Amino acid sequence: MIFYKVIGKLNNPETYENGTERNMEIRNYAYSCREKFESFYQKYDKQLYCFISEIKSDKVVIGCILQDKYMLDIALADFLNWLELKADRLLTEEITLKAMVSLLRMAERTCFIENDTDVLDLFGLSCLFNMRRSFRFSESLCENDKDKVQILEQADKLLSREVLIPEIERIFKGAKSDGVKGHPVHYVIESESKEFVNTALEIVLSSLYQNKRVSNKRYCSFEATNKTWFMDDDLDRLYQSCENGTMVLSYSLDDDGDGDYASNSGAEIIVRLCEIMKKYRNKVLTVFCFPKSCEKFKSIFYENLSDVSLVELSEQVVFEEKAKEYLTQLAKDDNLTADTALYNALEYDGRGYTSAELKREYNRWYDKKLKSEIYPQYSELENTGKKLSESKPKGSAYDELGRMIGLDRAKTVIKQALDFFKAQKIYRENGLVIERPAMHMVFTGNPGTAKTTVARLFARILKENGVLSRGELFEVGRADLVGKYVGWTAQIVKEKFKAAKGSVLFIDEAYSLVDDRSGMYGDEAINTIVQEMENNREDTIVIFAGYTNEMERFLQRNPGLRSRIAFHIPFDDYTTPELCSITNLIAEKSGMKIADEAIPRLEKIFDIARQRSDFGNGRYARNVIEKAQMKHAAALVNMDIDAVKRDDIFTLRSEDFAFPKCDSEKNTQMIGFAI
Repeated sequence: MIFYKVIGKLNNPETYENGTERNMEIRNYAYSCREKFESFYQKYDKQLYCFISEIKSDKVVIGCILQDKYMLDIALADFLNWLELKADRLLTEEITLKAMVSLLRMAERTCFIENDTDVLDLFGLSCLFNMRRSFRFSESLCENDKDKVQILEQADKLLSREVLIPEIERIFKGAKSDGVKGHPVHYVIESESKEFVNTALEIVLSSLYQNKRVSNKRYCSFEATNKTWFMDDDLDRLYQSCENGTMVLSYSLDDDGDGDYASNSGAEIIVRLCEIMKKYRNKVLTVFCFPKSCEKFKSIFYENLSDVSLVELSEQVVFEEKAKEYLTQLAKDDNLTADTALYNALEYDGRGYTSAELKREYNRWYDKKLKSEIYPQYSELENTGKKLSESKPKGSAYDELGRMIGLDRAKTVIKQALDFFKAQKIYRENGLVIERPAMHMVFTGNPGTAKTTVARLFARILKENGVLSRGELFEVGRADLVGKYVGWTAQIVKEKFKAAKGSVLFIDEAYSLVDDRSGMYGDEAINTIVQEMENNREDTIVIFAGYTNEMERFLQRNPGLRSRIAFHIPFDDYTTPELCSITNLIAEKSGMKIADEAIPRLEKIFDIARQRSDFGNGRYARNVIEKAQMKHAAALVNMDIDAVKRDDIFTLRSEDFAFPKCDSEKNTQMIGFAI
């Protein structure tokens, strides 16, 4: 199926000129054309539909939908006679289906057709523009008008001599007999470089078009992943619209492409793509495009296309001397002379380079040349990559984390996570596509080591720096995840993940999910959590928290759990100096200060407390301050008011801090403060 837009110059423009007096006559003329469009469609056995899109000034715009391009010239002249329309100087151009829809919608506005959908229905195309469906495709026109010599030169610049040039030679040999339709081969283009894919596609399609292997310049592109949902009928209709033309099917892995669920769904999608491709194999040329990272699923394609001949086109890898020749030629094409700085970009360690990699190195060198030699006035300006690498994380949460005492390992991991996402822009500019790693974490440590506080700040930091869309903290425990009856737990866990989408799911005391016997509700929760971690790794981060020994037992419960956790962050007990700093910080936040003479006593208090089995770290430091404030308040109200100085009110002194009892002195568990 092919689509044309035709613009003609009217020989009697006064008959159709715009203006208030002529509007009714033009409208009446448009209405009279509708039946003629339909009868013309019937005359050509429903293989061609022509219509007027609009008449303006001295021009007429015509749209044509037809099955065979070679009938256009005869049919167009016949169409003008059919309408008794006098026009010449016809300019004809092939257009995309979406451009044809625009012409139809204009024809509906100008009353030449009653409904654009009705015309699309004649060719089974209206479903492709149903807004209620999520089917998406793109279209392009191959405009490469180079001859064979120029095409071969273009292919050589891709460093594809061994794979692309032999296929060009085969294409230009042509067919031994005319009149037989069909495609002896289809194509696979494999590369991480979009530039290589697009150029190779342009070269192949241009060669095929020149040799009448395809009769349309138009080609459609449909991108699928292992998670893509589409209706077979939609893709079938899109293939129908490409008859005598080309369909480009791109397939890649989504972020969770390594999971079992992804493997099953990806294989099912591949089978569906291959079935539709084989249905139209002799009517539509298909070009498959894969990244090199998709090797596992590529084999599934080949299994389902075993009776289809495929020509593989991939980037050629060149080594030192050939790579230098290639860089030299690039510089020559830009009227520059290659120098040692350009060659130094190559690592002489025996590795090979693709054309895309060499072009990236060349572009860096070229940019420096422009700024240092051609336009030296810009030599002092920094590039965006350097500015990006030197930029600091954004937001108040990161600053708040930085002010917290200790937590060096937690701060280091969070900084690494932010640096990785900041580096994605640099990776993309250099053609390196790295899947977003799983950011799931385990926080282990004793009570009061700030695990929950850090999790809350981490969620805010990721939101403020654009890593997570929502950046909230959803805190849950066993009671929030385990259902009362069989089958409830899995659904509850899935709902928690759904609620935490774009945020952090914080599972406190995660070891409590481990039951005494295997196969109980806790195991159901853990198994579902593992599955949902994989399915939601792109936009949800799970943080497990708990005591060190108990968390190790939790991680051993499910074999797939540990492998899905990227970071294990131990929260160490605070040292005595850190506890003193935390105490000072808590006092300052409440508007008070600790006298210098009280610090030695405070250090002894923490030295003793750290030996206790129920030591609470930061919580204990807060408890020490609260007790000191109460003792200080009691002493303050018993002082002579006239003798009280401002410093007495806001300063905590040595006598305000009480030593803790040793474990041996504790006979009973008490609530509140001991007197």
